[in-house]
Amino acid sequence: MFLRGFREDENMSTLNKGAEFIKTLREFIAFLQSLWGILAGISVFFPLSNALTKTIPLGYIEDPIGA
Repeated sequence: MFLRGFREDENMSTLNKGAEFIKTLREFIAFLQSLWGILAGISVFFPLSNALTKTIPLGYIEDPIGA
């Protein structure tokens, strides 16, 4: 009877470890999704910023201060 209870506790421990692993895996996948989202945002921003720098004039090194 004691061994039977021990095995049930052991099975519960295994289930808890499995649930913890699934939780950690889901958090890791969510992190990767956010990382890909950031990367996608940057890849869209840089071409857009290139177009905006042609529209908005930027100063050159040779320009006098305040020009």
